[in-house]
Amino acid sequence: MTAPRRLILTHKRAPGDIVVMTALVRDIALTQPGRFEIAVDTTASSLWDNNPYIVPLKDINTGGRAEQIKLTYGRGLRDQNHETVHFLAYFHRDFEVQARVRIPLTLPYPDLHLSPEEKATPLVSGRYWVFLSGGKSDFTAKVWGAQAWAQTVAQMVSLGLPCVQIGGTDRGHWHPEIPGALNLVGRTSHRDWLRLIYHADGVICGVTGAMHMAAALQRPCVVLAGGREAWWWEAYVRENRGLGGSEVAQKLNVPHRFLHTIGLLDCCKTHGCWKNKVLPLNNDPSVCKYPIINPGQAVPKCLAMITPDHVIEAVMSYYEDKTLPPIKALESVVRYQAAQSSSTATAPALNLQAQWDREVPGKPNTQIPAANPDNDIYDNPVIGGKYTVCVLLYGPAQFHSLHMRCLNSIISTCPPSRIELRVGSNELCDETAAVINRLVDHGIVKKHLRNEKNAYKYPVMRQMFYDPDLPITTNYLIWFDDDSIADRNQQWLQLLTQAIIANPEAGIFGADMTLRLSPDQQRFYKTRPWFKNKPFRLRNKAPAANGDNTVFVAGGFFALKTAAMRDADVPDATLTHNGGDYTIGEQLYQAGYSVSGWNRQKQFIHTSSVPRRGASQPHFGTVAWQTTKQAGHE
Repeated sequence: MTAPRRLILTHKRAPGDIVVMTALVRDIALTQPGRFEIAVDTTASSLWDNNPYIVPLKDINTGGRAEQIKLTYGRGLRDQNHETVHFLAYFHRDFEVQARVRIPLTLPYPDLHLSPEEKATPLVSGRYWVFLSGGKSDFTAKVWGAQAWAQTVAQMVSLGLPCVQIGGTDRGHWHPEIPGALNLVGRTSHRDWLRLIYHADGVICGVTGAMHMAAALQRPCVVLAGGREAWWWEAYVRENRGLGGSEVAQKLNVPHRFLHTIGLLDCCKTHGCWKNKVLPLNNDPSVCKYPIINPGQAVPKCLAMITPDHVIEAVMSYYEDKTLPPIKALESVVRYQAAQSSSTATAPALNLQAQWDREVPGKPNTQIPAANPDNDIYDNPVIGGKYTVCVLLYGPAQFHSLHMRCLNSIISTCPPSRIELRVGSNELCDETAAVINRLVDHGIVKKHLRNEKNAYKYPVMRQMFYDPDLPITTNYLIWFDDDSIADRNQQWLQLLTQAIIANPEAGIFGADMTLRLSPDQQRFYKTRPWFKNKPFRLRNKAPAANGDNTVFVAGGFFALKTAAMRDADVPDATLTHNGGDYTIGEQLYQAGYSVSGWNRQKQFIHTSSVPRRGASQPHFGTVAWQTTKQAGHE
């Protein structure tokens, strides 16, 4: 008899991927009995507990080395754009390529195994629905709005359907707490998730691991998908030929309700957009085309099109078609037991009746009042309620209309109570000065710092930033050159605020760039008092001993953390007109602050809206600049 072929299947990504991978292991065992001996080396290893188709990893190499196959589905993200294929079937394809053995998909769902104790003993008593309100911060485009979740949960509870909120608290995960739900976020293991889902009426979630768990455990699931991913790549529905063909797809006993918007917007007209972020974050260029601003959270338009009523209708359909038994009177969640050292060990019961009674005192009010974005978003402690906006105007009467465009675009798009507007000017025409005087009289402009001659950009910036008579007291300030016009998106300040809240460690936000510094500039920077001996960067922005680049944002528009401005002494006191933007970037880096990309495509603020004008000087730190400076001709 031929010895079985020994394999170690590895995959080190999200738990949802591991759930999907279980279908491949099952199908290898079912279609190739005795031909393979399989161990797995994955993240979320507890998901393999009780699995009859694998051998322990520590035993697989006994009597000879096993082959290691690193499974991936990366090509499937491209293939699904032009063919109907489900994620569940793609590990099978990759296995065929690497192991040279074709394994068909036998069942249209993953393969998870609960112990008899897990099946017999629910963690939460009574009937309930499980939901996840958030996700991972690197995929914010997959997350529905917290306000919509609140309305949905309120309606669910009013119908006699208590809700249990789960989710991870690992780094990079966030789950807004939803009123009216029993909150178990961060208190449950992956085995607890399986147990909670197995005993639940159903699950409500985005495109995430809980959806795949619900499919494996044959539980109802309402999926808030939007338009990021094509429905045929993710949906567990009988109409999906990507699930191994129509014959296999018909074996779905409990099809999901997959709420998608593919075909309803130009960005997801024929397939998913696959964007990662709703708003720019951490220099990720994969950003939603149509962000919708909600209080404290931006949501992709494709998800905002899905309403709480859509979700409730999908939930109720499981009762109407008798997948689930009829709803009874409101049942309280009375107990939660947390697993300890192992997936099957049971800790002493933790009584959460008091919490439930406090959060859901009978039938709740289903009318969740809409929050006022002018209050909520800017009052986030990261922002502190208000911005200081500094605008620099330059030039004779021929630029008066440009000055007005700039000022009007700011005043008309910013809540007046949320900005303190300051104007600096060089050689300003009387027409513009007269308008600014009226704005000062009416309290719209806090102060006008006027220079009759051209004092250049960065000396005036420094005057405005360190004005002894009017110190900046806001957490952040925003800078506008006069040729930067806020006319691309009326919600630009809210969008910028969202980006800052999402990345509060960054020192500056703007159109990020890199620049190679000349040897003269590098030597000069090292003489400046703000230089802390951090190595310059490579082109990929990584610090390196042989680095010669600096990372910065374009100087025409940026948002700057006030503490970073002071810590780095921005702008350098010897700056005049050219080279200030990248010097500020280096100052911030040396002080320990990062750059966050925003407005790269000028999609929010139209920077450099007219040809360059005014002074032009040698760039800061170059030999020509140093010569000019020493001669006193700056």
